[in-house]
Amino acid sequence: IEKTREAVAFLKEIGAYPDVERAKASRKIRPGKGKLRNRRHTQKRGPLVVYANNEGVAKSFRNIPGVEVADVETLNLLQLAPGGHLGRFVIWSEAAFEKLGSIWGSTKRVSQAKKGYKLPYSCVTNSDIARIINSNEIQSHPKLRPAQEPPTGKKGIKRNPLKNSEAMFKLNPYAEKARATEKAASEAAAKNREAILSAKRSAQKANAIQKKVNYAKIQYDYSVLTKADLDQKHATDEAERQAKLAAIAAAKKAEEEAEAAAMAKKKAAAAAMEAKEDDGGDDDAADDDDDDDE
Repeated sequence: IEKTREAVAFLKEIGAYPDVERAKASRKIRPGKGKLRNRRHTQKRGPLVVYANNEGVAKSFRNIPGVEVADVETLNLLQLAPGGHLGRFVIWSEAAFEKLGSIWGSTKRVSQAKKGYKLPYSCVTNSDIARIINSNEIQSHPKLRPAQEPPTGKKGIKRNPLKNSEAMFKLNPYAEKARATEKAASEAAAKNREAILSAKRSAQKANAIQKKVNYAKIQYDYSVLTKADLDQKHATDEAERQAKLAAIAAAKKAEEEAEAAAMAKKKAAAAAMEAKEDDGGDDDAADDDDDDDE
């Protein structure tokens, strides 16, 4: 077979062409994005032609829809059972069928193409397991144990240990003692609430003082070690600050006094100049009067 028309005539002759027509009629456009990825059409599988000598067989059958060809030496499991479903319609050539024995061998005879290969055989010769179990050989065995009946009693309810104390005590025996200790502590706390609150407040106060001390250690390069030292340091800093303020105020006051004295001296000098000018004017006026009298 070298032409496609000869292949079609062969398929019609052996009654395989309806399977080709079924595959041809099943060609549809794939839904989804697969049609954008070179998988535009879907089609059912048709007959598989297996040959031993490719004398134009591959070219004559490859253009028929659904028909695939395969070499007997390179059989593909995806072609023999597509999708994992056994029972595909396979057309074998006589040479290919005769060559299977030499390629795969048998359960007793080694393959000629594959070194040391034999076909696997089933470990169980009889697949009727129920018949094997009920046979006299098995039932009369001395070590056979009798069949156990399933329990008919009511199944217990599984308790939540976090909500059920009994289940918790079974899982953790120490939980009962821990719960009793916690209960006793809560009762004692309820009786002596004031003492606990005062101790808590004193602890909070000591913690606040310690925070101040720690901050002072960071601020003063770890020179302050206790609260007394902290108070002394605060007092010293306050005294230094007051002394600086007093010095600034005294300098400002001295400057104001010096400025006031300078202004007073300037005013006195101006008044003296005015008085002197007034005295000189009076003398000139007296001389003029004397001249007039003469």
